[in-house]
Amino acid sequence: MKNIVNRAYQNIDMQNILKMREEFQTTGILVLEDFLTENTLEWLKSEAKILYPQAYRSSTSYNPFVESAWSVPSDRLKNIEFTTQKECICYDEIPSSSALKQLYNGKEFQELICWILGIESIYPYADALSGINVNYYNVWDSLEWHYDNCNFTITLLIKKPDRWWVYEYFPNQRYNANGKENYSQVEQMIDWSLQPERIDLREATLVLFRGTESLHRVTSIKEGQRILVTFCYNSQPGISLNETSRMTFFGRLN
Repeated sequence: MKNIVNRAYQNIDMQNILKMREEFQTTGILVLEDFLTENTLEWLKSEAKILYPQAYRSSTSYNPFVESAWSVPSDRLKNIEFTTQKECICYDEIPSSSALKQLYNGKEFQELICWILGIESIYPYADALSGINVNYYNVWDSLEWHYDNCNFTITLLIKKPDRWWVYEYFPNQRYNANGKENYSQVEQMIDWSLQPERIDLREATLVLFRGTESLHRVTSIKEGQRILVTFCYNSQPGISLNETSRMTFFGRLN
């Protein structure tokens, strides 16, 4: 990670890592500001601008519970539908010399993630598309309320839009004390009876998030462009993103 990551994170010690792990396990989110050096951030902005003409635009409509929508007992939640729009560059379109690939495939970065998560190993996606995605959100684009399918998400904000964008989430609320889906609380969240936590992220911020248990979204953009990188790993080797998701978000299988 030398010359890519801010020196504060290059020299991080185990005591700080344990604090990070405790924060992530307690809140389901860990925000690491100024993760990149200034030079790396500017280089990645330029790289993303060059790659942008190749980006695939997708628009998807879904229920927050995705595959389990029709098993939801609440008609309010069963019939609700959100739409997300974005453009995406895949792993195989990113230059091999990119700082993004140096991070993603680097032993030090993977070890840092494992230490924070408290797991032994993480593995890159087996397919050529899913490991790193550069996501572009333009005016009126948004990422609406949803739960993630993976146990953890790693994102890196490269470019912040000029106006009207914020990360909103309800921490650790998906299940009740009995471990069952808390549908009534989700209804209150979607109807704004409950207010979400909000984060106005800065550029060069790395975020680890447990999105399987926290309903979350990114509000629409009114001016400018948001560029967000996702680093995707698995807990087992040799796993590819399913074909439906690849066709939906990338427009191709390989």
